[in-house]
Amino acid sequence: MINQKGGVKYLIVTADDFGMTKRINEGIVKAYREGIVTFLNFIPGGEAFDDAVRLARELNLKEVGAHLALTETIPVTAPENIQSLIAKDDWFYRDHNIFFL
Repeated sequence: MINQKGGVKYLIVTADDFGMTKRINEGIVKAYREGIVTFLNFIPGGEAFDDAVRLARELNLKEVGAHLALTETIPVTAPENIQSLIAKDDWFYRDHNIFFL
């Protein structure tokens, strides 16, 4: 997204899936520190969400987004509340086609 503020153009580069895995977190943090990424979106149901929260605190982030995920993650609510949305292992379906069916 390119915004214009006070006549100056700047580019916002957003990294999604912060919290999905530790390796993804490492890549996002590296890109953020190097100035490539300017905004992060957490994925609360990711397996490395706690790691992402810790890293965000280390980076002293003032603002982050949230990425709604209905596939390939762990629900943040009790599985019995959303039985029609999850697989037998209590994860959201890993295949988005199955989710849509």
